[in-house]
Amino acid sequence: MSKTVAPTRTYHHGDLRQALIEAACEHLRTSGADTLSLRALARTIGVSQTAPYRHFESKSALFAAIAYYGFELLRVELQAACDKCGDDTEVTDEELHASNLILAGSTTSNAIAGRIQNELPLRIDHQNLRLHEWEFSGSDIGAAAACPSPFNKDRLVIHVSGTSPKAITGASHLNFQILPDYLVWE
Repeated sequence: MSKTVAPTRTYHHGDLRQALIEAACEHLRTSGADTLSLRALARTIGVSQTAPYRHFESKSALFAAIAYYGFELLRVELQAACDKCGDDTEVTDEELHASNLILAGSTTSNAIAGRIQNELPLRIDHQNLRLHEWEFSGSDIGAAAACPSPFNKDRLVIHVSGTSPKAITGASHLNFQILPDYLVWE
């Protein structure tokens, strides 16, 4: 009498790499980085404990992918915001008073930053960047600074600037052509 053995079912996930990144993001939100492991993520998703290693050689590689994923989400949000933005000279005082702002660019290239330049902690002068009492010199130096909005102390202004377009966009992870002069959010 022969015995019939059922074939072993393998689980094909689809886009396992993306599922791991998203599950890792959720784990980071709820439990932090200390307890994150590729094997635990595999159990969460329902794949073999070795399957994640086909996409990430280590937890560090997964963290790098999460960072890239975050920057991609930011790029998409910036593009959506840019699609809604008008010229920075069209922003009303009411909007400035009611909103948090992200100002990108120098005080000469950004009308809003130019308007409040004496109240911003970040200053650019040719190849020099000054942030409060610290001063840095170079051709590709950039920084971001947050401060209370001069229009409304309950709101924030984040000023992203630098000595070059490359410095303003943080080297290569953002496309300078899509970076707006301002973003307004509530």
